[in-house]
Amino acid sequence: MAVVRNFQQNFLPKFGQIDESHPFEPEYDNSEALLPKAPIQHIAFLKVHKAASSTAQNLFLRYGWNRNLTFVLSPAKNQFGYPNIISLRESLTNSNILPPPPNKHYDILCNHVFYTKEAFDQFMPKDTAYIGIIREPFELYKSILNYFRPRYIFKKISGDNPASEFLRNPEKFEPKGRISNSWTRNRMAVEFGFPETLFSSYNQTLVNLYLDKLDREFTIVLIAELMEESVVLMRRLLGWQTKDILYLNLNVAHKKDDTKLAKAFDRDFYKRYALIDYDLYNFFYKRLKRQIREQGESFDEELLAFKELHKRTQEFCTQTQMNRPLEVQETPWSGSFNVTKNDCIDMRRGEIGFVTSIRIRQYGSKDI
Repeated sequence: MAVVRNFQQNFLPKFGQIDESHPFEPEYDNSEALLPKAPIQHIAFLKVHKAASSTAQNLFLRYGWNRNLTFVLSPAKNQFGYPNIISLRESLTNSNILPPPPNKHYDILCNHVFYTKEAFDQFMPKDTAYIGIIREPFELYKSILNYFRPRYIFKKISGDNPASEFLRNPEKFEPKGRISNSWTRNRMAVEFGFPETLFSSYNQTLVNLYLDKLDREFTIVLIAELMEESVVLMRRLLGWQTKDILYLNLNVAHKKDDTKLAKAFDRDFYKRYALIDYDLYNFFYKRLKRQIREQGESFDEELLAFKELHKRTQEFCTQTQMNRPLEVQETPWSGSFNVTKNDCIDMRRGEIGFVTSIRIRQYGSKDI
């Protein structure tokens, strides 16, 4: 109990005292669609690596672009070499982001940066909706291996199955120093801002305390395996239109899995290694299901309609010729609209190119 009290006294106040009220509670009308009276346009999206986050990010980039909203951006030439990254080591600071243009305030944050509520609150409006995204941890591990090819695994470990060998004794091969140096150890929890002491000394009670904190702070945490369900729920909570949540899958790996992991045994090893990521995933998976149940039967009807529209949109956007737009009729959840060739182009836009276009419009130059 002394450890728990110490956590509450020394860690939680650093990020603000516990508040039993949810920080984001929009006033709803009485319609079946449960829409807020006005759409929520202040968004802080925690873009977690390899968790379908580029697909989700595109929703926020398009939403802000179409409404000329102001984005939180890093300087074009930052230490990480990518204009779509704010930081891979820390949260928002005055030194890693550009100030908003004159007479403007930030509306949307959706580039890579670590989460801390205190830092986000310093720069984002008080009515900001906090949104995260997570993925089944072992699938995330495989994606990180294929995409980043961590040197401490594929250069340090010889043999035919270095990724499997790594999981037998990860502490032997992991990079030393800050937990953020590792791409494989509870990476989602690292980016969600869990205190570093929990990575070196796992404590279920303290993990649960931090999960309760995130529960109060995040309006919704999207689940990669339930993306259609996630965005439909998000549409309702934010009061957006159906067109705002249409998407095409981005940054999907097309090359085969060459990690050579044994699914049964290695998955069990990874569960022991990434305890906090599994706690995080299980907590918000159950929470999402609970939030959906609270929406009632109309949610199932909207989800069915959205899944069909999602398929039609993907088919439309892969056509070689688009002589006419895709016409979408009015529904109980959204007005009628068209999906055009330009919409398809925007849904396929890479994040670096999209962020560069935003930077030029927001600051007048791609080099700022």
